[in-house]
Amino acid sequence: MFWKVILTLIVLILTIYGVNLSVQFELVETNEANSIVFMWFSIPILGICIYYSYFLAFKKIKVTQIWKNGLVMVLLSILLIIFLFRATQGYILEYNSTIGKNQPKLIKGRIINVYYPRRPRLFNPNKIEVFLEEKKEIVSFRTLDVSYFIGQNVELMMTKGSLGILYKP
Repeated sequence: MFWKVILTLIVLILTIYGVNLSVQFELVETNEANSIVFMWFSIPILGICIYYSYFLAFKKIKVTQIWKNGLVMVLLSILLIIFLFRATQGYILEYNSTIGKNQPKLIKGRIINVYYPRRPRLFNPNKIEVFLEEKKEIVSFRTLDVSYFIGQNVELMMTKGSLGILYKP
């Protein structure tokens, strides 16, 4: 029992730290970061979330009707998946920026879409989409800045990390 509490606290601390890591960059290429997390970490994240939600819903919360416990388990699983996904993305971005070769890269393009929610939140950040003229592709960036507008030509000096994710510290 004691090891489950310790393990839960460790996972909670690592999740909070990972979420903090995911929001520290001024500009981050989200397409590549999301695909790495989905490809390599979706099964472990799903397993951890289902285990913890089952443990919390059926072992800790004593509800007599099983459908209520099942509903609690599903809702907890969804919430935990969202947080662990963002935390894992933070660790991937930190690894990308600190370990291995980082190369400066100039990004030239035109902003074709901006998304600024009224109040940017942790899982609903400011985003811009840039059409890269060289490669003829669209790249999505999560940004902290709200001064971008549609049709703006941009030249961004960014860094390409060891995992191929573009970022601007």
